[in-house]
Amino acid sequence: MSTSCLPIASCAITNRRARSRASLQSCSAAERPSPLTFADVVEERRDALLRAYFNDPSRQRFIAIAGPPGGGKSTFAEAVCASVNASTQGDLAVVVPMDGFHYSLKQLDAFADPGFARTRRGAPFTFDAEAFVRCIKMLKVRGSGDVPTFDHAVHDPVAGGCRVLATHKIILIEGNYLLLPETPWRALVDEKVYDETWFVDTDVEEAMRRVEERHTRVGRTRTEAKARVDTNDRLNAELVVLRSRSLADVLIPTVLKPPTRE
Repeated sequence: MSTSCLPIASCAITNRRARSRASLQSCSAAERPSPLTFADVVEERRDALLRAYFNDPSRQRFIAIAGPPGGGKSTFAEAVCASVNASTQGDLAVVVPMDGFHYSLKQLDAFADPGFARTRRGAPFTFDAEAFVRCIKMLKVRGSGDVPTFDHAVHDPVAGGCRVLATHKIILIEGNYLLLPETPWRALVDEKVYDETWFVDTDVEEAMRRVEERHTRVGRTRTEAKARVDTNDRLNAELVVLRSRSLADVLIPTVLKPPTRE
């Protein structure tokens, strides 16, 4: 099964505009007169995106949303996307997940140590990062394309699960390792493919609590779930926070309500 990013030829964009990346202030609770809510932060990010859009409606903007596993990236990205689209009564925004670039179980079984690869699934080396980088670059150039997604029922990527159209002007890309300053991930930042980068700033302990609950919901015992968290998920979360948090333009505050899914 291929996890390549497939072009939609009829929707290609041929004219790319130069731009600069402006750093935005972190929206922290200390800067607000009253405690922030999940809805507050979604609304603030939505309004910032729409201001940029109305300033130049013809241009697509690529937003990277990174954070630790269990941090709420998917929930937040989907909420912002839905809020943008509801506000404009259209289909202006779309969410592009990094998870479709997991290596398949068949590919992991071809690794030198298949058992270790399966145990560490979710770590950077268990993603086809080269294919992910190529896909996002292609979307930036063409303006459209099909992107693989991850099917949790079969535990493998599915080709073409997400479609980006030229009419999508706000592309919300979400995933753990988007800001990882290592090759090949860093190419998307170094080459200014992202117009803006966000980091969902969830405490690692809270994120791990959520991940453990997620493991139990799919049938693992509490002991199995905790072992999985301690030997894999926590390592990945600590790496993401240590290596990526300081690189983001915007820190999404930790006051977000615990997500029901990610």
